[in-house]
Amino acid sequence: MKKRKQPCSDWIRKKGTEDTVVAYLIQFIYHLFANSYIQAFVSIIGTVVIAVMIGKSYYGKWFCVAVFIYTIATFLIAWANEHIRQKIKDTKVFQGTLYGLSATLRSMAITLQKCAKNLKKAKTSEKATQIVLNSEIDFQAAAFAVCEKLHDTLSRKEEKDDVYVTVFQKKEENNSAYCRMIAYSAKHEVSSYDTKYSIPPKEKAQLGKIEYHTYVFAKGIKEVTSFHTKELVQKAFRVHESRENREKEIQQYICIPISPAGLGVTFLLQVDSNEQGFFGSSKSAVDDFAKNTIYPYAQLLHMIYEQSRVIEQLIAK
Repeated sequence: MKKRKQPCSDWIRKKGTEDTVVAYLIQFIYHLFANSYIQAFVSIIGTVVIAVMIGKSYYGKWFCVAVFIYTIATFLIAWANEHIRQKIKDTKVFQGTLYGLSATLRSMAITLQKCAKNLKKAKTSEKATQIVLNSEIDFQAAAFAVCEKLHDTLSRKEEKDDVYVTVFQKKEENNSAYCRMIAYSAKHEVSSYDTKYSIPPKEKAQLGKIEYHTYVFAKGIKEVTSFHTKELVQKAFRVHESRENREKEIQQYICIPISPAGLGVTFLLQVDSNEQGFFGSSKSAVDDFAKNTIYPYAQLLHMIYEQSRVIEQLIAK
């Protein structure tokens, strides 16, 4: 049996993805009436109007009590449905996190197995060192893989792609410290990749005067940071002229510093989005999202970093 054509729905679906006023209007109407509270309100209005016309003259004040109870019950049901939908969405994101982590770990395990097999065949230390160097078991390569998996998981959350995932690492050179982006995943190429940011002394670092990731390294902040509103983001960020269009539109931000034993804050994983409420609608919701979804990736990076340190020490010997 052939499917019936739906020209109206096809037109709406096509126009809704374009960057036009009509598309934004379609998206607004969709999100408005997809809201369970709006649905409940419309349902109440329709039901009450019909009921008033029929029942008021028969039941008097008891009718008003019944309408009140019905209204409260309808909103409670709408709230419960919204809560259930959010839980389903969070569960899917968590499943995506587990899948992303397992896929990355599986790839790392295969690489290690290949490296181990080749090392058995090595007859000299120089040959063994070269095998390790060629095996791509390094922190930066793994960091790119983690960023890509996390970006893919977050993009699937709301079927949007306006998420930036980056990893910054602290380095020391000539008695001075700097940090630079060593890995990223985003819809567009990140212009600040590999740029060196000088880290000032702790007492000279001021919030909003330097890049926030640089501020975290300077102050040695080890706690997870999250900004759930655009105002908080703009207060903490130093906006660069070359990246002003994007940085001024950041709505939410999460930063997870990692401190290997005895090294202090060495690198950090950060994510941001231009979508309002993407990570959660409140401070506590964003914190929970950071803990349950982003933090496992940061822990994986920590494990990879410790592994790369061991390999570097082996090569040095």
